[in-house]
Amino acid sequence: MGTLFAEVGMKGTLTALSPFDTVIKENVIYECLTVSSLKGLLAIGEDGFELYYKPYGITQTIYEIDVESNVKILTLQSYDGQSVKVPTSFVSGLPDPSGVVYQMKALSIPISALPADVDLSALKTDIADIVRKRLGVSCTVQELTYGSDFTLTQDEHAAYSQYRSTQITDASSNLVRLEQLNTLLNDQRVKLQALESYIASSLTA
Repeated sequence: MGTLFAEVGMKGTLTALSPFDTVIKENVIYECLTVSSLKGLLAIGEDGFELYYKPYGITQTIYEIDVESNVKILTLQSYDGQSVKVPTSFVSGLPDPSGVVYQMKALSIPISALPADVDLSALKTDIADIVRKRLGVSCTVQELTYGSDFTLTQDEHAAYSQYRSTQITDASSNLVRLEQLNTLLNDQRVKLQALESYIASSLTA
């Protein structure tokens, strides 16, 4: 792999041979920051064997073969800022720029101050249902309390609760609405059966 072409700025996933397959993470995007030849390193007094081969248990013989093959040392950096130096002879596939970048996503929704005993379980279920229906993925909605606690008087609490109640346009959860729809459907089935029985009896009279 000594003739493997690499250039600064290449980005994408890549694969490495042992022992560098333990430091190059699968499906992680890397950017090539520098490309230095082993011969070039020798010319400026750097010992490539001690720096990039010996720490990984690679023999002096393999190093010397790589020097003669004009192997390059790639400095690769992942998106989390971690960098690693790999000889091109141990790279089995260069960064693939055609891959689709994935990221871990999260939504943060500050709800404002509410009574400490407010149950948000139905709201969390609704949010998880919306995410699944819109994006096709399942998620767990985490409840978080932040900031400092404070206390309202009973009168302040009553006034605030009254105000909030005037702003609520949908107090039922998806589960409650499903149960309501099932009840309505069952009622319609009973009425339909009664109508069918009435029609059948009328026809035979």
